Amino acid sequence: MLASVPHDAVECPPVAVAAPLVVPVTLLPVAPLPYFDTLPAKLNGTRTFDFEVDTGAGDNFLGSNTWRDLGQSHLTESHRQFESARQHKLPVKGCVKLNSQVTQHNFPSSQTKALDFQVTELTNLNLLGRNGIQELGISMDALLNRSNSSATISVNTVFDDLKADRELQKECRQLCEEFPYLFKPELGTLKSIELEIKFKPEAEPVYRKPRSVPLALQEDLVKAYEAGIRKGVWRKAQFNGYETPVVPIRKNTSPSQGKTRLRVCRYYAITVNPQLETHRHPLPSPEQLMQRLSGGWYFTKVDLADAYNQIRLGPESQIRLALSTHRDVLLQLRLPFGISPAPAYFQGIMDQLTRDLTGVSVYLDDILVSGYSLQDHIRNMRSLLKRVNDNGLKCRLKKCSFSQSYVEYSGNLLSHRGIAKGHSGWCSVQFYNIFRPNLSTTLEPLHQLIKKGTTWRWGTKEQAASDRTKNTLTADTVLVDVNLDLSLGISCDASEVEIGAVLFHRYTDSSKRPIANV
Repeated sequence: MLASVPHDAVECPPVAVAAPLVVPVTLLPVAPLPYFDTLPAKLNGTRTFDFEVDTGAGDNFLGSNTWRDLGQSHLTESHRQFESARQHKLPVKGCVKLNSQVTQHNFPSSQTKALDFQVTELTNLNLLGRNGIQELGISMDALLNRSNSSATISVNTVFDDLKADRELQKECRQLCEEFPYLFKPELGTLKSIELEIKFKPEAEPVYRKPRSVPLALQEDLVKAYEAGIRKGVWRKAQFNGYETPVVPIRKNTSPSQGKTRLRVCRYYAITVNPQLETHRHPLPSPEQLMQRLSGGWYFTKVDLADAYNQIRLGPESQIRLALSTHRDVLLQLRLPFGISPAPAYFQGIMDQLTRDLTGVSVYLDDILVSGYSLQDHIRNMRSLLKRVNDNGLKCRLKKCSFSQSYVEYSGNLLSHRGIAKGHSGWCSVQFYNIFRPNLSTTLEPLHQLIKKGTTWRWGTKEQAASDRTKNTLTADTVLVDVNLDLSLGISCDASEVEIGAVLFHRYTDSSKRPIANV
């Protein structure tokens, strides 16, 4: 076989191209989910042979054994030289023209075309390149078992056959009853922390006058201010150097019943945000979150009530984050939503609080608990509730979900079977890149459209790229969790537009399951 990029999972078909052009091997995902298949083709109307299909090669190639089986047809001299992606020379005997016909039922047209084949000294190199693919009308979508472009896209579901453990749900709810203070409908206060937000050294007071409030909102807005003052979120003041205007927003709390509430939003973007130091505590990636819960059987999600507002601010920050309203100046006593470093501050505090807890993963105000068994799940959940309760925080019971067979967390679905794409609508394609092999290759026609100086043209290639991406986002792909007790493998490859790899697990039954595509 022609030497190629080394693979740990699957053996790629050799790639051959006319020198000096070198086209890298097309990336193949991990078995048992192979992307490319062999395709039977009848040559000269007599014998049928299996061919690899490779869009990375421009020419068609025939192994020496196949050439002999066809009676060693007359060869014409080939004036071209070929080499692999690793610049290994491919010895060619000559060129032969053969009548070729695809015989697989997926391609009912069965058109016969005279194709030029480069006959190599390699015994079993039967390969159809781009020339053969185009001449024979081979549909790559059909070859990959994908649907052709259609106005209707089927959305596959995963984990729907998994059921919650009712017994464990009951025990979780009984466990919550042991912490009545934790679920009281009042604002919690994290003990032993008074946070000072860091400003840039050159920061100066910024004042913006209050925005006018529509008459229809004034009564509800005053009630919202008074409720916040009673809870300890704000305190009235008369004058202040820093003042940020308020933007009231109505939010549906029960769309089916037409219920709404008024949310008091702070317009820090035009006042203090440009003056704040960047807080560099990183938010965890979905992969990091899932690693902490790897192997979990059931999942409980605990919701922190009014998450940021449970963190007290220091005296200086209270003044600098004050609000200007149509009635009073309100000092900001608690960490507010709206300042740019708030998520990093809050994540850092929660990471420090739960760092030593087993089976617990935190992403901002969502806390996920799991365990390898019923007893393990209850033990981990008890440790979390005790830690949160001892530190003065409050949780919202009605937003907690107990002992779920799978949960949507950080945009993904998580179960003991592995990780799948979430149901939260059309997110960025790159957000789901770990589920998508060959992402850069698929999106290349779309990336070309947005390059500077490119004339916009939406044609067949662009529509095909869009359809393939939609099909990927609606597929039922499931990735497995990392298990360091199992054998790991990696399959690497490259094309003209991307370098890619598949990380996978080998199981004792010799099967392989992908962990991530990168």
